[in-house]
Amino acid sequence: MDGLKQTMELYPSLETWDEIRPGLFRELLERGMPTDRVTAFLTAAEEIFVNIVAYAFPGGFGDTDTLTLQIKEQDLPPQAISLIFTDSGIPFDPAAVPPRPPVSSFRGLAPGGWGIHMAKEKSDRMVYTRCEGRNILELTKYLESKR
Repeated sequence: MDGLKQTMELYPSLETWDEIRPGLFRELLERGMPTDRVTAFLTAAEEIFVNIVAYAFPGGFGDTDTLTLQIKEQDLPPQAISLIFTDSGIPFDPAAVPPRPPVSSFRGLAPGGWGIHMAKEKSDRMVYTRCEGRNILELTKYLESKR
């Protein structure tokens, strides 16, 4: 995979995302995802990563806490790539966040939830599970548009 592991152990900081994003971008391109889809997919992934950094570890990231990112390919039609975030933070299911209603103006709207809404829009699939004290969130993007 040319310098990028299938599964990466990560430290939850914004600097970490800045460090891994260029490699993820190259990796997704090399796996056949068009540039516009890579950009949209990484925007969704960044929002999820930022939420993990900001909210998953309210007491701080401890020695026993974990955060990993895995890349998985789906070769059967439709071809897709998934980014799987696994963390030992507090339980939170972004896939269960209800969609925001369409708005004609942002004036007077309550803050919060917009990033998750955008991550859902820019991914083709978002699936959450909680297993053995870990959040597992799989974001999937098809190599070709299905919409």
